[in-house]
Amino acid sequence: MLRTWSGLSLLVVVACSSQKEKNTEGMAEIASSSLAIRAPLPAPAASAAEAPVKPSAPRPKDSVDLIVSAEKRARVEHLAPEARGFLTSDDIEKRLYAMELKRGKDADAVKAIDKIAKGKWVLFTGNIGNLTDQGCELPIRYTPKDPNDALGLTSVWVPVRLSSIKGYDRTEYQPGELAVILARYDGGLKAGQGYDVVLLRAWFPP
Repeated sequence: MLRTWSGLSLLVVVACSSQKEKNTEGMAEIASSSLAIRAPLPAPAASAAEAPVKPSAPRPKDSVDLIVSAEKRARVEHLAPEARGFLTSDDIEKRLYAMELKRGKDADAVKAIDKIAKGKWVLFTGNIGNLTDQGCELPIRYTPKDPNDALGLTSVWVPVRLSSIKGYDRTEYQPGELAVILARYDGGLKAGQGYDVVLLRAWFPP
């Protein structure tokens, strides 16, 4: 009788031990999947630091900013010593106004501009237009505005095509923005081998 009871006791003990082991394994499995208990994951590698953003070049905001002062001329000639003594858009326009050219006579204006500036360095200033990857256009006026025209809409102008300009980047401009570009005028309303004075930071003080 005692032997039978001992056997039953052994079976109960073994059964209890087996159940306890299963319960322990289950708890361990749950614990291993718990975020609170699980070992922390390695931190993701830090992304490479972005290059610092280069500040944009100061831009002319109105016609006053286009005036060629002695200081501006000195900075431009330091940028391009080969252009020392350059003409300006204003120089050319004043000489064209003195000729009293008729409005709409673009061909006469082109001949006059070529006579004044062909083969010379010119500092072109004004509202930029016809932007492409290769270059842009800036105006030369050949008739003055009417005295009562504050916006200058009555002036007549021809576009000079500029190309091969160092520092020029079409993405830096919107049509109509003010620009300052030094270029060698080749005649026929075309100019090349020049410098974008604003984007090369040679127009305003550093």
